[in-house]
Amino acid sequence: MVVNSYAQQILDVIRDSGLATGVDTSRYNVSVDFDTAEYAQTLDVVDYAMIRGSSGRGDGTVYIDPLFEVQYAELEQHPHIVRDAYHYLSSHSKWTKQYDVFMEAIDGKEFELLTLDCEKIYNVKGPQFAGYAYYFLRQLESDFPARQVKMYSNRYDYMDWFQRYYNFDEFHYHHAQYPWANWNVNAYWFPQLLNTIKSIFGGERGPNLPDSRKPDNYVVWQVGANTGIGEELGFGADYLDINVSKLPLEEFRQWSGLYNRWNPEGQEPPTPLTLEERVERLEKAVFG
Repeated sequence: MVVNSYAQQILDVIRDSGLATGVDTSRYNVSVDFDTAEYAQTLDVVDYAMIRGSSGRGDGTVYIDPLFEVQYAELEQHPHIVRDAYHYLSSHSKWTKQYDVFMEAIDGKEFELLTLDCEKIYNVKGPQFAGYAYYFLRQLESDFPARQVKMYSNRYDYMDWFQRYYNFDEFHYHHAQYPWANWNVNAYWFPQLLNTIKSIFGGERGPNLPDSRKPDNYVVWQVGANTGIGEELGFGADYLDINVSKLPLEEFRQWSGLYNRWNPEGQEPPTPLTLEERVERLEKAVFG
């Protein structure tokens, strides 16, 4: 297969960054098979996969994503990928009802991270919705003390809907911000897009975080939505969300707890870094 030349350049930048990178997916990605991907280094790019377990809707119904089982089966074939399951929160049904469906979805499955996706679609902003998010996250922490729990949102929803009512700074944060929303562009715009991507994956550019989250209080940054590189990575549709961690790959694996599940070639997990070592590496990644 011939990889689109634009996609090839983008994926090469991501692969060479040294940061933990990956995708978040749902039924909209149609199918997934990393082993038939067009981009030969797919598994050097997808270090981390966030898949939708369940979702609430505007009519009050809650459902398990119909592609969840398929996507999880694919991850089982590639155990080195850090696994993250998420629920899309709705303001139109009680958080407990939604929590129960999410628990049904992930029952018997192994994930390092559990995420609550808090966005504006289907939702009415206000203290009730903020409360749904807060108590859902608190319940995840209570039920899964050995897992990393995080909140996914964007700057404006976070500031307007959440932090005015509850202290969401207590939770790990996955920031949604698209510096260049449409990556599937023509030859005229591509050089500017590639420079943007190089600045992100080179550590020269960070997310526009909510005020209370500055300077770098986040774990993962979703940097693209309509990326046009889905088919190159083995998905049935080109629409694909791309994420980048602020941490280098090995540190991200340690932080997530991947080695509690995956032990390559029977090796002992690496010794966790000290706080001083983590700060030193982060400063080096950001400032060079």
